[in-house]
Amino acid sequence: ADGFAMWQTVVQGSLSDDGRWLKIGERKYLRTDVRGVPVLKEIEAPMVYAGASAPSRSPEVKRPDAPQAGSLDIVQWAAPILYVEEDAGTLTARIMRLGSYEGVAAVRFRTVAGSALPGVNFKHTTSAALMKDGEPFAEVSIPIINDVLWAPTLEFKLELFMPTGCELGKYLHTCRVKVIDQGTFPQEKFKHDIEAGEAESINQVDLMLGFIQMMWCVRGIRWR
Repeated sequence: ADGFAMWQTVVQGSLSDDGRWLKIGERKYLRTDVRGVPVLKEIEAPMVYAGASAPSRSPEVKRPDAPQAGSLDIVQWAAPILYVEEDAGTLTARIMRLGSYEGVAAVRFRTVAGSALPGVNFKHTTSAALMKDGEPFAEVSIPIINDVLWAPTLEFKLELFMPTGCELGKYLHTCRVKVIDQGTFPQEKFKHDIEAGEAESINQVDLMLGFIQMMWCVRGIRWR
């Protein structure tokens, strides 16, 4: 309604000659004016288009990660965050390939330390992944070290670099790896009692000494 005027909206569409896009137009008909006098007034709204090959009045916007005809395939990690248990021994990570899968695509990868440290929580690894013609992904392995020291947060990164015959994804050239510590706080020697539901039977002095020993072993605490 416009004041006391009555408006009726009709959406009209027409198919292009090749049948590949649809032209949609909106027309508003004013049936009565503010005095209630019947009139017929037509107002045509701007045309909009829908379809895969519809003409556009603005420059085409392309996704930066969308493979274009004749462009290189994109390689990236299959997930932004990976999880692995500390006692698993090995992390298997997948590198995915987006595009035509034509030709050979190769990329190097490496581990980057975080709260999880190389030689302590994982083995530093730098190597290459190769995807042959038609192969959509490659899997790589990272050795995980079971550290006896309990830690609430263990994390490192995997990074792709030096692509050959392909290009790196805009965001997933790096992913995070969270190592799940299955140990018992504050020390492993209390594991049996805690899992048996007998935590209250643990000697309080031993528990406090175990906590102090754990804190003493935390890197960066001892010198402070």
